[in-house]
Amino acid sequence: LVSGQQYAFIPEKDYGDEIRSLLVRVEMRRIEHASEVDVDITEHELALDVSGKYELELELPLEVDDNAADAVFDRQKRVMTITLPLKAFTAKAYEKAREKFSKPTETEVNADDSETNKENTAAGNLGIGSQAGKISEKPPTGSEKGSDSA
Repeated sequence: LVSGQQYAFIPEKDYGDEIRSLLVRVEMRRIEHASEVDVDITEHELALDVSGKYELELELPLEVDDNAADAVFDRQKRVMTITLPLKAFTAKAYEKAREKFSKPTETEVNADDSETNKENTAAGNLGIGSQAGKISEKPPTGSEKGSDSA
């Protein structure tokens, strides 16, 4: 039993890329642990059940990515916050990631150029041109020099 619903969503409005996820907060005063709550999420519906205490079925106004959803229970406030990323948003994010990782990188070396390959490998092993090559050990201060001879 959940009293009242609050929506800041207007179905007729085109939100474009403004909305990335839906956020659902459910206050459950009679719950002590998240393990008591059974949450079921589909692309179009959120269902929440606590045996004998609470039951909620909520039709979602936009299609969500049920595989990317997340739920957090605040034990002090006894509030479960469920984040439901929109399927349209995660689809764009997955596509950008696929593009990023499918492009050849500058570090790829032509296998026919074996001399350059050897030089690049040697430089890489020495940390030349990388952050590792810039790290140096700090010399001991005066107080640290005598600490070993106790």
